[in-house]
This record gives sequence, C-alpha cells and structure tokens, in this order.
Amino acid sequence: MKDHIPAEFYRLLKNQCSDKGFESFLNQVNEEQYQGVYGQLIADTLAAEVSPQEIDASLQKRLDQRLALILASNKPKQSRLRPLFKYAIAASILLTVGVAMVFFGRKEFSKSINPLARKIIEAGGQKATLTLSDGSQLFLDHLKNGDLAKESGISIVKTKDGELIYQSLEDPEASQVAASHIPQKYNVLETPKGGQYQIVLPDGTKVWLNAASSLKFPASFAQLENREVELTGEAYFEVAKDKLKPFKVMAIAADGLRETIEVLGTHFNISSYADESKLQTTLLEGSVKIGAKVLTPGQQSVRTKTGLKIKEIDVEEVIAWKNGFFVFENDNLEGILKKLSRWYDVTIVYDGSLNHVKVIGSVARSTDLEQVLRMLEKTDKFKFKLEGRRVFVMP
Repeated sequence: MKDHIPAEFYRLLKNQCSDKGFESFLNQVNEEQYQGVYGQLIADTLAAEVSPQEIDASLQKRLDQRLALILASNKPKQSRLRPLFKYAIAASILLTVGVAMVFFGRKEFSKSINPLARKIIEAGGQKATLTLSDGSQLFLDHLKNGDLAKESGISIVKTKDGELIYQSLEDPEASQVAASHIPQKYNVLETPKGGQYQIVLPDGTKVWLNAASSLKFPASFAQLENREVELTGEAYFEVAKDKLKPFKVMAIAADGLRETIEVLGTHFNISSYADESKLQTTLLEGSVKIGAKVLTPGQQSVRTKTGLKIKEIDVEEVIAWKNGFFVFENDNLEGILKKLSRWYDVTIVYDGSLNHVKVIGSVARSTDLEQVLRMLEKTDKFKFKLEGRRVFVMP
C-alpha cells in the first residue's frame, strides 16, 4: 500500500514540494484508487517516518497556509476535494495549535505537563438499543448479524456493517391491506453516549443517528397517509421519494422546543439535543419546509425561543460527524466540549462560560480522548485534568 503514496507526498514532508507539485498531490488523492485508505495512510506514514524535529517552522507554516486555503475555498457546490479527503488532510494539522500534534500526540502524550489519566478513553462506536412495540429491547452491539425480529409484515435485519434494515416480507399492496386491520406499531432506536448507528426505515429512507439520540418511527408506513418520525438528538436523513406520502420529522430539543420538518425526497441533518437551546436543520439536497419557510441546499434554519432564522452554511462541516470527523470552524469551546462529552461518554466540569474561546481545526472521531484534549491544550488558553470519566477544564 505504501507504494501507492504519491511521490509529492514525501516531497511535501521534506519541504521540497513546489506549488505545482502540491496541486498534483491534491489531484492524486482525489482519485478513486485512494478511496477509503488515503487519510489513514497520511497519519500512519507521518507517525512512522517523520520525527517532530523534521517538521520545522517553515514547513508547518506552509502546511497551515495551504490547508487554510483549502478549507476557505472549497465550498459545497464547487468543492475540488471530496469531503472525506478534505477533512482527512485537514485533520493532519490542527490549524490553531502549532506543530504536528495529530501525528505525534500519542508518542508525546506521556510528556504532558497535565495530570491526565493514563487510562485511554477510546472513541465511541456502533452502539444502540432497539425497543420494539411490545416493549422488548434489543441491544444491537451485542447481537449477531441476521434476522432479529418480525412485526407488522416487516423483517428487522442487522447487517455485518452494523446497519439495521427494515424489509417488507410481503407484496406492498397485500402488506398495506393486512396492516390496515391491525393497530399501528412503533419502534424506537436509541444511541447512548459514545454510540452511533445507521438504519434503513421500512420505506427505504436511510438515517444516521449520532450519539445520545433517539428516533421513534412506525414499524410499517403501509396504512399511514404520512411518513412521520420523531427525533431527539442528531441525525442525518436520506429520504426515499414518495410523492403520495410526505416524510415529516418532529424534532424535539430543550424546554419543549420543537419543530416539524416536511420533505418529499431529500438529504438533510437535524440537531435537536435536549441540552441545547436551539434546534438546527441543515439542507444538503432537495428542499424542506419548516412552517412557512422553505430551505434550499446550503441553508440552515436555527429555531430558538425567540423565533426562526435562516442562514447560509458550510454543510460539509455540519455532517462531518457522519463522515468520521470533528470539524471546528471558529466554534466556541463550550459547544465543542458538549460534542466530546456525548462521543466519549464523559462528564465535562467547568466554571462560568467558555463561549469566548474559539477553536479552528479538524480531528478524526476515532482519535482517543486524551489526544484530543492534548491538542486543544496547545491553544494555551486552558488545560484539562482527567479523573475517571470526568474532565475538568482549568484556565
């Protein structure tokens, strides 16, 4: 696999890469042959072959400038890099922190001046609980792949990729007739802190559920006029088209804040956590209707107690979690720590507000917590102390 790494990559490491060579490097990593492996190769190669001393100030400055230009110029409609590669490369440098911590954080962590615990707190993974209409619960991360249950003419299958699929057992018309004679049944998919999961609903709609989230949905849409689901937390939807049955999401956030999002067939992300004072809907494709407002691709609606606002947004940043990354574009530390708390299943303890501290950068969600905290410390604005599963923020 190492033989497939472009020569320009090695020249870049030695600060011998020309402008034209850098452009060639970016073009090469966008080719199909590097799909799914290149981001990991970058990290592995750097960690194995380059010492921190070799990454001098001039190279660091050069990489920072290049990556800043990539993040600034590659908008959703004209992105030259596929999102996965853009963030894989950007993850190589945490833009606000200085020298190569994402490469060498694991090696250098033992030298940290902070009393962080040596026990590694690993990243979250595929964990969820499915509650059936009769109240029985299936702990999906502990079950074998294959058929899990059947109800309302639907078979529930767990795949080897950790995905839950609802499949019709009958002819659609026969299924609809049969379903019309029985009470509607609902299932609930819940992810804990440190968990995420994917599901294909009975109509073919795909949903990615983020950590500490819940999705309530009908076991079958056959007898319903609308396809209605209920969400708390965060999820990314790719809705199957059905003009006869609009798809609706009832999103519920803090203090009774709720909103109904109406769609036909589209891709969008909803964030509606119970510990947030806002409810955000971000549209990638198609259109969604929120009250009297209609979003177009690249827009985000923000619902608060004071009303609804719509703004243009970098959608790739919003769905980075689905693609395996944390991406921070001048985000406040308080919001970042909430994301870390959900993904690593830890409690964050601090006094006052941290909204004034801004962070720019990117890191893989597979990175263990200690490395992420160590990188954040390089801003020199705060330090962390880890005791068990409690993280203390210290000025």
